[in-house]
Amino acid sequence: MNLYDSIHLAMFSGKGGVGKTTLSCGFARYWAQQFDTEQILLLSTDPAHSIGDVLQINTKDEPQALPDRPNLQVRALDADRLLEQFRQDYGTVLERLVERGSFVDGDDLSPVWDLSWPGLDELMGILEIQRILREGEADRVVVDMAPSGHTLNLFGLMDFLDQFLASLDLFQEKHRFMTQRFAGSYTPDDTDDFLDTMQQDLATGRQMLQDQARTACMVVGIPEPMSWLESRRFIDA
Repeated sequence: MNLYDSIHLAMFSGKGGVGKTTLSCGFARYWAQQFDTEQILLLSTDPAHSIGDVLQINTKDEPQALPDRPNLQVRALDADRLLEQFRQDYGTVLERLVERGSFVDGDDLSPVWDLSWPGLDELMGILEIQRILREGEADRVVVDMAPSGHTLNLFGLMDFLDQFLASLDLFQEKHRFMTQRFAGSYTPDDTDDFLDTMQQDLATGRQMLQDQARTACMVVGIPEPMSWLESRRFIDA
């Protein structure tokens, strides 16, 4: 049995300019040949998408099959579009949660959506990969990641969001208590659903990244001091 037969998510990371994209494209083609009855997705989460240059095709934020490998689809992830969709789906709920537990008006959160949070592109990518595998849109996913510094930011952002959601849960608990006290009962609403969904998605994302039986991260490097040091920092993290 090949080492990678059980792997369903293969991520390629490392310092910029060391060959991540070339290797991820080659590995995706290898998987498409090795598992010709399965659907393989090559996904770029690097804001500076370059998989199209390697494969000599025009990439977009929709999967498209390679002409010579119809079971291999290629997609350049648009994290800004995913964030805007997240805002449309959950923005009102999030603002209501903050209003319930603080003196901040929901409209005061608007500038937060415009901030460029370090690691946000990668987080949107992780959540999208979860959805793709969960809904069976692909059997195996190969990810051409942004340089490793972006991925390190992802880990920090996930920790921050864990704490942020815990704070929102305290806000909601205050609302539940007050409603129960004055109305006599409390019926869960869409804010409770939002908290449950986000906490579960983050936990599932961590489990997916840490599942050594199904997930592999290839750290690409070259014999050069800066590449070695950044690779070492990434592996330690």
